[in-house]
Amino acid sequence: LGGFYSITFPGGYCSSTCDGADPMSCGAGAVCVSISFIGLSQCFQSCTPGTAGECREADGYTCFDPSTMPYVPITVPVCIPPFM
Repeated sequence: LGGFYSITFPGGYCSSTCDGADPMSCGAGAVCVSISFIGLSQCFQSCTPGTAGECREADGYTCFDPSTMPYVPITVPVCIPPFM
C-alpha cells in the first residue's frame, strides 16, 4: 500500500493476503480484513478485547474492538498497528 493509506507494522508483522469474501480464509487465530476502498485484503491476528499480551503491546499494537466504533469495515476484534 502506498501514499495516504500506507500502513506500517513496527517490528514486522507476519501476514498474508486473503479472500475478502471469506473472513475465515486466514486460518486459526486470524481473520481476513477487507477494506475495499483502499484495496486491502489482509490477514490480521484476532484478539479478545481487554486481554493483555495478545497484540504485542510493547510494539504499539492494540486489540481493536469494532463494536466501539460504528461504520468500520472490520467485524471482529483484531490486533492493529499504531496509528491505524
